[in-house]
Amino acid sequence: MTPTLPTTLLSEASTGRDDRPLSVRAVDRVTTLLARRRGDGATDPSRRSFVQRAALIGTALAVNPIDFILRPGTAYAQVCGPANECSQGWTAFCCTINGGANTCPDGSYAAGWWKVSSSAFCRGEDRYVVDCNRLPSARCSCRCADGPCDRRRICCNNFRYGQCNLQIPGTTEVVCRIIICTPPWEWDESCTTTVRSDERTRDHSASCLPGTNPTEIELVYLDLGLVGSALGAPAGEELAGPDGGSWRRYANGSIVRSLDYGIAVLTGAAGLLYADEGGPDGRLGYVTGDPIDIEGGQIIPTEGGAIYSLEDGTAFTLSGSLEAKYNQTGGLDGWLGLPTSAILLSPGNRERIDFSSGWSLVRDRATDEVRVFPVDVEMPAEAGEWPPTADVVRWDGDNRLTTAIRISQESLPDGAPMAVLAAADSFPDALAGGVLAGIEGGPVLLTGSDSLASVTAAELERLEVERVVLVGGPSVLSGAVADDVRALLPDASVQRLSGESRFATAAAVSQDITGELGGIDTGTDTSTGGGERVPLVYLASGRDFPDALSASPAAAGAGAPLLLTEPDVLPDVTRTELQRLNPERVVIVGGQAAVSGAVDRDVRRSTDARIDRIEGPSRYDTAAAVVAQTHPAPLGDGEATRILLATGETFADALSAGTAAANGGSPLLLVSTDLVPGITRSAIERLQPQALVVSGGTVAVSAATAEQLGGLPTGEYRVRAPGT
Repeated sequence: MTPTLPTTLLSEASTGRDDRPLSVRAVDRVTTLLARRRGDGATDPSRRSFVQRAALIGTALAVNPIDFILRPGTAYAQVCGPANECSQGWTAFCCTINGGANTCPDGSYAAGWWKVSSSAFCRGEDRYVVDCNRLPSARCSCRCADGPCDRRRICCNNFRYGQCNLQIPGTTEVVCRIIICTPPWEWDESCTTTVRSDERTRDHSASCLPGTNPTEIELVYLDLGLVGSALGAPAGEELAGPDGGSWRRYANGSIVRSLDYGIAVLTGAAGLLYADEGGPDGRLGYVTGDPIDIEGGQIIPTEGGAIYSLEDGTAFTLSGSLEAKYNQTGGLDGWLGLPTSAILLSPGNRERIDFSSGWSLVRDRATDEVRVFPVDVEMPAEAGEWPPTADVVRWDGDNRLTTAIRISQESLPDGAPMAVLAAADSFPDALAGGVLAGIEGGPVLLTGSDSLASVTAAELERLEVERVVLVGGPSVLSGAVADDVRALLPDASVQRLSGESRFATAAAVSQDITGELGGIDTGTDTSTGGGERVPLVYLASGRDFPDALSASPAAAGAGAPLLLTEPDVLPDVTRTELQRLNPERVVIVGGQAAVSGAVDRDVRRSTDARIDRIEGPSRYDTAAAVVAQTHPAPLGDGEATRILLATGETFADALSAGTAAANGGSPLLLVSTDLVPGITRSAIERLQPQALVVSGGTVAVSAATAEQLGGLPTGEYRVRAPGT
């Protein structure tokens, strides 16, 4: 660090009078002598030469003014310390021969160390000298260093203190020396705490080392290895920060010092980003703690937010309202994931940051409002406007019974002519009965197996139903449940539809839908379609619920029964019902894993109906494919302007959703518990609903999924390249 020249030294020629202090005049009087000793010439007219010599004298004066004035040697000796020549026997400093790096060069290793007490080079603390000895396998020749302020020896002195890396045997030449202020056993865990001292090296220095009384940041940088550290070379002067702190930028990072939080070293992208943000003077303020390891990188906490330093070599910041919103979504444990972009300026006076989940946080700088949007959705250019989105509401209850009741209340506020009652823990019966309820304009309500639940009884009374259909045999809904319903509603018709299996129960419901008691003449030759035929039958797996759930509003809307099958075998009772119905068309819902090709072939052998299949790579794709057929155009301005959404993972809260969708003429789409699948997003964007109804509580469909739904555009938008 070059000292500032005293103003008196630069103004003497103009005044003709020497009013400077004695120490300054003494320095000036010996300048010519010093120059002659260095061979620079006594009266060099060069202004540059004068400034260089004056700077050198100023440095020497700062190092040791009294000794310099009373015992003038050379300014070179004062700056570099004694015994700086090769002939004086000491080993050169590593930073002199190693391009400024205070590290052991290639072919050497830390072999031993000694201590100098109370060193001015370490702000009055102990100073440590570490010997870098030649590795036994390396080659090294004895020579002299040729660096400014340090012409000491290289590979000439053959000894070893043996306090570091004791696993390397033998005694080899000392290549160079490292200066540190950190105890060696903390600096390198291979070093022992065995202490050796040599006070003769108290004032040894070099131009590549910090001078006496360095700043705390300079000491940290020294111990890291100077230019040989991960920080690289300094990229600017040390700067003062707020409240007595300081910081400095380097080629590959930053060091920041705070009176409250101590010193932090930020390397790589995190350190450069911190510097680009203005260091402690920027919105991040000071670093407030040690890095926190996370999967995929680290978090560096700061006063104004955090820096996310990722393993791929990138770093991003979060602060203010964006960070607060991120933490509301769960932060690192939430659904957004890690940042993948800087905070970018977005149209409409907004800030934006992208995340690994494929979603962005967008902040309106005028109102401080923060919303979530997919990363590919561009913001409108007009300030205050957002991309069009649907209102998101949730129909839920404390449990599956009350959730079914809430869905009934919301979808049928004025009552219903009938209701289907199913067991709360058995989805097949509820799904088959849901089609019947949807056709006749009633809800699916749930109850326990042994008695009618009081909350369900209250909803039946509110609805003022005239008919109640219990779906399932006495093993799932006992006779006591039927008795409770009759006692509650003495004027209502109470009927049970059941069979020996879920497939038989679905067939029984089908017979009720198609009018077995007063309806279709099935004829005598069902295999050739000789009798009256039903137009349509839906067929889905009875072993899992998602495909049957997706099919239920479509079947109800078409007035068609829903039959169930085993994945690999068409049950006899289902085959018999298909032959009785003699349908013109059978729609299989689900892929080959749900309803195999063997079942498909068996259906073809049982009926001459046209066979179609609606399927997708996943249950979410299958649900979207069903909706694409039932709702090929965007939702209009009529009554059906909402989409119902249910979980595709668990059946409990989803059981009543299909019936509610059928009652309102609405599409039903599936989501996962914590994510909106891409195919579901595409369907929502195509349908352009005014409202999105989430069926079930947050255990079934999380708050994160609901928030994602609220960020989906339901109208035209400009496409954005993420990270721009």
